[in-house]
Amino acid sequence: MMKRFAWICAAVAAVLLGAFVAIQGLISARRGAAVEHLQVQIAHHLGAPPAEETEPASAQAADTQQAVEPHGGIAGQGAGLAAWQGLLAMYDARLADNAKWDDVGQFLAANPETWKEARWLLARDIVAVNSDLIAAARRMAQRGGPVAILDLSKGFELELDHVGAIRDLARLLAASAIVSARTGDSSHLADDILAQMQLGDALAPDPSLISQLVRMACYRLAQDTLRDTMPPGTLSPKDVERLVAQLSQAGHRRDFARSLAGEAEMGLAFFDSAHRDNMYWSSADSQPMPPALLRIYGSPVALAWRNTDECAFANAMSRYIELADLPYTAIADALEEVEQEAAASPFMRPMTCFMVAALPRAAQAQALHETGIDIMRMGLLIERYVAEHGRYPDSLDAIAVDLGGKVPTDPFTGSSYRYKPSEESFTLYGVGRNCVDDGGRHDPRRLDVVWRGREEPDPE
Repeated sequence: MMKRFAWICAAVAAVLLGAFVAIQGLISARRGAAVEHLQVQIAHHLGAPPAEETEPASAQAADTQQAVEPHGGIAGQGAGLAAWQGLLAMYDARLADNAKWDDVGQFLAANPETWKEARWLLARDIVAVNSDLIAAARRMAQRGGPVAILDLSKGFELELDHVGAIRDLARLLAASAIVSARTGDSSHLADDILAQMQLGDALAPDPSLISQLVRMACYRLAQDTLRDTMPPGTLSPKDVERLVAQLSQAGHRRDFARSLAGEAEMGLAFFDSAHRDNMYWSSADSQPMPPALLRIYGSPVALAWRNTDECAFANAMSRYIELADLPYTAIADALEEVEQEAAASPFMRPMTCFMVAALPRAAQAQALHETGIDIMRMGLLIERYVAEHGRYPDSLDAIAVDLGGKVPTDPFTGSSYRYKPSEESFTLYGVGRNCVDDGGRHDPRRLDVVWRGREEPDPE
């Protein structure tokens, strides 16, 4: 009897072991197929620079155009990268740990009309002391990127020190423009606004989502700087033409898609380190799970768990990369579906939930960026139209020729932007991420995106 029972137990154990091995094999096969598909997409996006990046913006930039190697490397470092390193070194020496600059940065977002004299004096001193840094930033902005080489194989330990420096240099240009406007020196105002946008563009080749978000932030800074320094009608037709030309190629949707491919590459690098039981996390605050659970996650006994997670990650990233190349109106519903699927079973997919949680909001940020540059482009052309004709156009069709023959549509709705002319002014805006017309109340985080708009405090 005991012998028979032992045989039955052995048979059951063999069946269970066979089922376990079969399930492991199935999970591993699915993971392999998903990762292979994702790697094809990564190679497609990171194997060569996007079409719009292949021609330098100017003759001066021709010798700095670099060929991007697969997985984010850059072939031929050349003088361009060395020149950028020189600018970044100057920034580190002047502003990286400068308490006065930190103070200026705190109040730059406030309306300059509300600045007290002490703020004006501090801003003026910072601009005067760093006049050579400002001039160098203008030159390098015109020269264009890339700014640095990114080693995506480092995964979450990728260093992006240059990104914060670029954003700070764009803020320094804002301070320069605001101070110059107050003193009546308008000679470099348009140059500073253009350079802010070009600094953002210098980050466009980076296959990193953080770089792309800072690129967008540089353009928002340029829009705010123009609002605060150049009232309607003060820009020359030549300066309007320069700014509109810059804005016409500033969408960078393909660069946004490339950044998701870069994030996917870094995510796969993390899973590779986990499979080799070699995970490293520099900050305990950013860990996706408790340290003890993280150690179990990286152990050999958790292989099926990791493979399930990596399969979900690869499927989600593949879908996000495919969607990123499309207009936001065409992908909004699909983004929500992918987000819900990726967030399902958070215990079984902890790293997937951790790594892709912010991607739908990043897609919204790209759509907001496209809204902002459309609004700025049309706003500048309407103001030039008024200067030339003495009245506001009846509709946006009047400036269609200068927009390439077609008036752009709101990325969030696919319909026309809101344009409301009157005898003395006009209102131009997009509905923003809530897709609701809030009557032109400027609040890009929640409500409308308005030309020359300033966020209003919430009513009490």
